[in-house]
Amino acid sequence: VEYGISSFVYTARRPFHPARLHAALGSRPLEGALAGLLRLKGFAWLATRNWQQAHTALAGTQFTIAPGRPWWVAIPRGQWPDGLAAELLADQDCWSAEFGDRRSELVCIGRELDHAAAARELDRCMLTEEEMAGGEKSWEALPDPYRAAWDGQGGSRPEGEQSAQSSIGAGATPQSLARLIKMASHDGLREGNVSKKIVEEAPGGLQVDSLLGFIFGSMLGDDADTQILDCEAELRQLYAASSDTGETQRAILGYVQKLVTDSTHAAGLLGRTPPILKALCDIGLLTKDAVLEWHADGGGQSEPTGAAGKVREAAEPFVDGLRASQQRAAAAESCVDELERALEDAMRAAELERERAAARARSAGDEAKPTTGASTQHWVEFLSCKGPPPQGPAWRQSDWSPSFSSSAEHSLLFE
Repeated sequence: VEYGISSFVYTARRPFHPARLHAALGSRPLEGALAGLLRLKGFAWLATRNWQQAHTALAGTQFTIAPGRPWWVAIPRGQWPDGLAAELLADQDCWSAEFGDRRSELVCIGRELDHAAAARELDRCMLTEEEMAGGEKSWEALPDPYRAAWDGQGGSRPEGEQSAQSSIGAGATPQSLARLIKMASHDGLREGNVSKKIVEEAPGGLQVDSLLGFIFGSMLGDDADTQILDCEAELRQLYAASSDTGETQRAILGYVQKLVTDSTHAAGLLGRTPPILKALCDIGLLTKDAVLEWHADGGGQSEPTGAAGKVREAAEPFVDGLRASQQRAAAAESCVDELERALEDAMRAAELERERAAARARSAGDEAKPTTGASTQHWVEFLSCKGPPPQGPAWRQSDWSPSFSSSAEHSLLFE
């Protein structure tokens, strides 16, 4: 301890009563054991917001609470990053069987601060045993001085939604995705953080692929392809924040497979796999090459079975269309190459004939400037399908040399 400054980390697994927390930290001057508190920062569990962290900060005379990212327990486990479940379940400080990862962790810094007494003051801000017994539904009705500001910053819970994992909204809409982006932001306010890979710089921040997985697993419904198109701006915003778009595309294709084969909407969505893939390609979240590679890979199976087989079979019409498009593009490119070669041959033949005509003119003592009767430009336009066949002497395809059928035509050469 230097100059009487010290710090400690306050942790708790019971939610704060918002009004009590505000009375303890939001009024000035701070009283009792909290009078020496200078700084406080971390995340908290508010009883009225069971689906989302509360980013909490005290600096000088200003105390703020803002929406944070969703609690992992509020997100379906199927959307968790690989290895997260084992990591959380193995860490008893981060996970409890009753409340999951909901908890409060606040770093407290103060002068002449009694750590134990300050912690007890914060304990008094929590729900009582009687309030805890009332359950989450009753908690949401508690007085909350932060409710209006919180809702305006993207922390509102849609009416009629009872489960925490549905708190983002009843479905994928531009508004609900914008709210999700805010919830995932570092401080719940700066949507621009998405351009920095959501909250990669923040400890425990959700990554782009995880957020997309949550959207596909929890927010898309029976009209998934329409929802994707409607939410183009928000989805493109998330995708643009990816540090590895190739990996993100592979993740998206995996989410599509799960959506149409293993979700509550799977029965109606499997047959809509082609329009779902088309919508994702249309808004730029998938490339045609990525879809073709995914389909050919077969989920690592030579003959895909199970979910991998079902989704690829359902995707066949769209994939066949992509293949046909590629074939048409290749045929068109080949035709252009052949046309360019034909033009080059025609120009060389025309130049050769001019040289031959000039030589014949010189040998005959005629100084008139020779012409082939059909200019190079005429042949270029003809072979480019832009003009009629050139007029003048006939051409033999065998050697591209002129053949004159009469002395009259021969005389045209030197006119």
